[in-house]
Amino acid sequence: MSDEETLASLRERMDALGLSQAEVAEACGFSQPHLSKVLAGKVKLARKTRAAVHGWLTCSVPSGMPLEPGEWERLIERLRSRPPAQFMQIMQVLRLLERLST
Repeated sequence: MSDEETLASLRERMDALGLSQAEVAEACGFSQPHLSKVLAGKVKLARKTRAAVHGWLTCSVPSGMPLEPGEWERLIERLRSRPPAQFMQIMQVLRLLERLST
């Protein structure tokens, strides 16, 4: 994925989740001013920043889990209400669990 595609995906996911730059930056482990500069094209997407953004973008909810209709949505909403760093940690745990189940 090119840097342009990565940044476009980042913007799309931020919008879809209703997250601010500050929330995403905190979840990725860097400052909001840095993320702002990256998104504005004022600084290049460094390897460490790219890796953190990619990690955040690839966090997903496990598929195939037997839950009642609407339960995933309620769980996701509860996750979204958590501090961004905690949200990302939980999503990483879910991703690891998904890998173990396949």
